[in-house]
Amino acid sequence: MNDSHQLKKWLTPAGILLVILCGLYLGAGAISVNLDQEREAGTERSVQRNVFKSLLRSVDHLVRSSKKNPSEDALDDVESLEKSSPASRVQSYQAALDHLAKKQLKQDKTAKGAAKKKTSTAKLAKTFQLKPQDYLRGELLAEACQMAMRSEEPWRNLIQVSSEYSRNSDLDVARDLLLVAERLAVYPGDPERTSTAVAEVVKAMLSQRHEEDAYKALQNISIATARESAMSTVASWAARQGRLRTARNLASSITTTTVKDTVLVAMAESEAAYENYTRAMHTATRIESEDLSNNAYRRIALKRAAVLDFASAERAVSYINNNDIRDATLGSIAKQRARSGDLEGGLGIITGINDPMLADACLRILADELAKEGRFTTSYYVTTRISDELEKSMALEKLTVAQAGVGDLMGALVRADAIPMEGIRERALRSVSAVTAKLGAAGRARNVAVSICSNEERARAYRNIATAAAENGDHTSAFNTLQEIDEPDEKALALVELARTTQNQGDKRRALELLEGAGREAQQLTSSGDIDSIRANMAVAYAERSDSGKSMVLVRKIEDQTVRDETFRNLAKTLAVNHDVQSAQASVFSISSEPLRRSAADNVAKALAKSVKPEKALKYSRSLSTGRQRIVFLLEVARRI
Repeated sequence: MNDSHQLKKWLTPAGILLVILCGLYLGAGAISVNLDQEREAGTERSVQRNVFKSLLRSVDHLVRSSKKNPSEDALDDVESLEKSSPASRVQSYQAALDHLAKKQLKQDKTAKGAAKKKTSTAKLAKTFQLKPQDYLRGELLAEACQMAMRSEEPWRNLIQVSSEYSRNSDLDVARDLLLVAERLAVYPGDPERTSTAVAEVVKAMLSQRHEEDAYKALQNISIATARESAMSTVASWAARQGRLRTARNLASSITTTTVKDTVLVAMAESEAAYENYTRAMHTATRIESEDLSNNAYRRIALKRAAVLDFASAERAVSYINNNDIRDATLGSIAKQRARSGDLEGGLGIITGINDPMLADACLRILADELAKEGRFTTSYYVTTRISDELEKSMALEKLTVAQAGVGDLMGALVRADAIPMEGIRERALRSVSAVTAKLGAAGRARNVAVSICSNEERARAYRNIATAAAENGDHTSAFNTLQEIDEPDEKALALVELARTTQNQGDKRRALELLEGAGREAQQLTSSGDIDSIRANMAVAYAERSDSGKSMVLVRKIEDQTVRDETFRNLAKTLAVNHDVQSAQASVFSISSEPLRRSAADNVAKALAKSVKPEKALKYSRSLSTGRQRIVFLLEVARRI
């Protein structure tokens, strides 16, 4: 009886066999899985096949030893049975495994209250001639397969599991899972959903180089419009991946003009990047829609500019009939040419832009990029060519902050004085003070902040200085700067940020005092938006202290639903990192937005996976709330092995 108990555990690493059986139990129908291509001796697939045979013989032995079901003799010859069709194999083994499950249930009832004998992973791995980590990974992936089959969108989750098998070079199992996913991606009576789902499966097939399977999957879509829609999606994706042969083959099967034009745009863009200008332009001439044609010429121009073929890029632009698209494309080419070192050439292209506002915007972006690269003099030269006051002010602001970032405070202040718009100039000074404080010069940063006329901007500057000083360990400067803040909302936020910094530095008592001070400051506010912002920050700060009770109370008081949902997501991840799983999950399910809730659940699963030992992951996964979470968790742990 102990043999049957151990065998039940051994069935898990059989991987794809277990997935097929789950599919049959769930009504997925007979799923055909290819197990007939055994590799040469010494490969990983051979090991898997040996495990498969061992499992079958063990099942056969247990079934034959039972007198309750003497008719179950489907496993008379394992070698012969392996040559039969996958569906036949599954049907034959299903009856045996059902019988084994009944025996196990009876055994569990008999052994109730007795100490159960545990078999180590290492011993089980040795039984199947596998390394312990390979056995453990297989067990986790097999569990993920089961969860994927039970999920709301099994095809989507099977793609993830398949990718993990592929990453581990188990290509046959990865392919089998994609074939299963392809069948489950078909929704009878819902062609649009089928088209979208099958297209995703086909992308995964192409990513794993299963082109023949991908073509068959597309052809299996019965409704022509849905089939061509899926073909268009996949062909465009393949083209942008540089797989032009695949894209051309799919495009040749599309008959609807508008659908085909979309694919031709992607092909033209890819040909411009991977092949040559002439071929790309030839493809673009086949596009019938004028809007899509303009889009194709724009993409060709950008791709040729990316490889520094500016002559071809400008020729492609000359074919664009829409002035707005033409000007925008010229602006992008100009920036690329300037980045390549030909600044005058780039500026020359900008002079060809008809829209003066767009030309100024291009000059601003170019000046920003030069400032980031440390080319301050050149950046300033570009700003002198900007006519619009707003664009010039924003360009000089970025230049000012960039110079302050390298310690050139005096140069930064000179640039700030040249900013024509007062509001942007004061914002720039606030940023300069923050950067200077981060460099360890809190005193000089406060001198800059004093020159800011706006109470609001000055208060923000002081908050940034106080936070930076605390992070640098200069708590005296942080405290002194905090006293200068006279805006309650900024002071409350500053107290929260100081509390989090102090908490991270190990002074929990002081951090709590600062948080309580932030709460008192928040009571003076009347703006619901300011109050929500402070509550959101305080909630995360309390969560970092592992005080989930106060965190949850604060978040539930937030009036703005968007802010509340975002805070719950941040709270969930923080609590998960602190191993407070129950509160983390409560935060997840408090989110009203479905996409945000899904994202939060994934983040919790990934955070938990980093702290759980692989040996305990299988049992731990069953405590998670949703199938999707369990799959994400299991795959994340499997990647660590």
